Amino acid sequence: LVASFKHDFADAVARVKKAEIGECSIATGVSAFPLIRESAMRLVQQFGGKVHVYEIENDFFGRTVTVAGLITGRDLLAQLKGKPLGDRLLLPRVMLREFGDVFLDNMTVSELSAALDVPVQIVASDGESFVFGLTKQVNNG
Repeated sequence: LVASFKHDFADAVARVKKAEIGECSIATGVSAFPLIRESAMRLVQQFGGKVHVYEIENDFFGRTVTVAGLITGRDLLAQLKGKPLGDRLLLPRVMLREFGDVFLDNMTVSELSAALDVPVQIVASDGESFVFGLTKQVNNG
């Protein structure tokens, strides 16, 4: 999965001519944190902006569970409350149940967004979706 993410990321970055990031945040699990932080910093170096990348520990299932797909809304809220989030929070789709916008603890994306007072943007977990979710394209036509 890491190799696929990196390949898709590199391909997508090569297709972006001009983009803006602004200030935003990303939350992910412990396992993916180094890859996501490195990828976000590469985009910031190339396009500017400020990205806060947060490593979320799993208190709901236990801290030995390190994958993003088992992080709950409550863990996100508890660990992100009061932190700088910028103008949006990006979360990987794997954090949600298969259908809908509900975390494993039944908190909804809109409830989390309201509690953190920031729009929540859900993106697929591949490298291309990461690039295009994080950047705002500017005249790439």
